Amino acid sequence: MCAEDYGIAANDWTEIPDTREGCQDDWIYPVRVVGRVAGNPQWGHFERLEEGEWKPVNTEQGVAPNA
Repeated sequence: MCAEDYGIAANDWTEIPDTREGCQDDWIYPVRVVGRVAGNPQWGHFERLEEGEWKPVNTEQGVAPNA
């Protein structure tokens, strides 16, 4: 369908790996709810794994500060 309707070839797709355990399924990058691992989730507040460290996410922009 994508090839016929939009001209997207099979080799134009980029495979995205499965999410890490405890991370959001609707983000491409490893993102999790702050405090969820400790059993105290702060819904609406997220952190993203960057260079081995969890950093706060600015949800208005969808990226971590200084990313």
